[in-house]
Amino acid sequence: MASTLKTVFRALALLLLLALTSSLYTAAFLVMESGHYLGRIFPYWILLLLPAFLIGRLSRRLGMALLVGGAIPIYISLAAYLYFFVCPSGTMRLAGWFVDLWPWVLILVFLIAGSIVLGHWLSGKGKKVRRWLTAAVCAMTLVFSILQIFLLLSSFIHVVFFRLDLRTLPRDQAIAAMGDFFRKHYNYLEYKRIDWEREVSRAVSQAKKARSDGEYQQIVTELINTLGDGHLRVQKPVPDKPEPSDIDLGVRWIKLENRWFVMDVMDGSPASRTGWQPGMELLEAAGHPPSDLIRSAPDWRFNSRLGTIRGNRSGERARLSFMLRRPEKTTVSFLLGDPSGAHRAVEVRYKKWDWPRLPYFEKRKLSGNIGYLRIGRFVSNYIPLVHSVDRALEEFWDTRGLVIDVRKNPGGIGFITDSILGRFCSERLYYGRLQGSPDRYAKLYIMPRRPLYKKPVAVLIDENAYSASELFAYAASAVPGITLIGRPTGGVVSCPSQQRILLPAGLSMEFTFGALTDPKGNFVVEWSGAAPDVVVPLTIEDLQHGRDRDLEAAIHMIARGGSVL
Repeated sequence: MASTLKTVFRALALLLLLALTSSLYTAAFLVMESGHYLGRIFPYWILLLLPAFLIGRLSRRLGMALLVGGAIPIYISLAAYLYFFVCPSGTMRLAGWFVDLWPWVLILVFLIAGSIVLGHWLSGKGKKVRRWLTAAVCAMTLVFSILQIFLLLSSFIHVVFFRLDLRTLPRDQAIAAMGDFFRKHYNYLEYKRIDWEREVSRAVSQAKKARSDGEYQQIVTELINTLGDGHLRVQKPVPDKPEPSDIDLGVRWIKLENRWFVMDVMDGSPASRTGWQPGMELLEAAGHPPSDLIRSAPDWRFNSRLGTIRGNRSGERARLSFMLRRPEKTTVSFLLGDPSGAHRAVEVRYKKWDWPRLPYFEKRKLSGNIGYLRIGRFVSNYIPLVHSVDRALEEFWDTRGLVIDVRKNPGGIGFITDSILGRFCSERLYYGRLQGSPDRYAKLYIMPRRPLYKKPVAVLIDENAYSASELFAYAASAVPGITLIGRPTGGVVSCPSQQRILLPAGLSMEFTFGALTDPKGNFVVEWSGAAPDVVVPLTIEDLQHGRDRDLEAAIHMIARGGSVL
């Protein structure tokens, strides 16, 4: 009876270890694909080898151990991973995956086999030796793995999930403490030439005299806005019965030759329902010219340098959009200029509408056998986006060149950059750092993801590309064969996090823990934007006639074989 129970226990343990090893090996393949330059660091694989060692230790025959601990779970995990994560990218990328990673897969297989053999060898030793050595191997593996994982994640966990709780302090002391925290941890104070001591001192003095929560919120918001950081936003508590918010007109504005024009009209917005079109000029709103509206915007809501409002840095455009917001059912008279030069009076009645969520990815083939990809945003569920790009490259493989359009892209998840650009990079490329503090940073790499598309590639950028799309543009500028065309991006590339600062009056904010630098540690993109290789000015005539001169320049460049002359 005892031997039967022992056999059943051994079988159940082997089945459990088989399931565990299959899951862990699948995770190993995923790490090699999505972050493979990190996944190739062997110490982080040691934890994956422990189940293989235990299977060898519990198995009576080496052949069975290698089958159960190695061959079966490796085949299962590899097949599952290729089916769910690689095959959706297309057959060309499936073949490229083996070219990129077969040496590392082979090394992993040898390590797994070695762990099984070690465990089986140990099972032939004496009972006391087996117990002590098994316990020692398991303990050393777990301790070493936990230590490695801790070293990898400790600073990340501290920086990303740390909360600075200042709610119990008096209002002025909370501002002083927050100011000290920014002084120690915010990367851009010197780079942006901000007299932080003066700004904090002024805010502390004002906070001592604040008579209400609303006044205190205004003081804190004005202080944070002096940083000019598009990812910093002071949030107030949500009331039980929120008041109706003003409704946005639904227009994206552009200033050309000191005149304000409609650049885009959002579907379903008050402007779209009254026939507004790109290229129309705003002459008056409720009897006021745009310049008066911008000057009358409340300064405390906006960044003192570039006009940030609620974390969305867009200069005077933000002020104009804010001043054109109205309560529901309000009617406002506008005077617009048509492209023909005629004036048009329009009555706009504000009604609730939902801001459209544009497709994150589009593709089509342009005339002249040129592929076109538009990335509307770098979505948080990044795997489908990478798959979409890979499949599009397979479809456009025989084109003369490729255009990647990230204009008007608000951002998203930055590390998608490396996976996408790896299809155009023939060797590992170190293009910058993500700096958490002056002495702590992570190096940023682009790793080849074969097969490589070697035709000319143009990336279209503009002033409405922000955050992750700017990281993409900056990284793309370092890849040989890629040309940036258009206008400098918005210049908002600090890294938001889950690290929260909690203040009195229910105020809070997410801290920006990282800054983008070049490989030498010099700050880039923030405030300045990613610079194009080919600058294409936007003109009134082009806007009014719907001419896309950026795309024309890209097509011309590709037609010349990649030459920008």
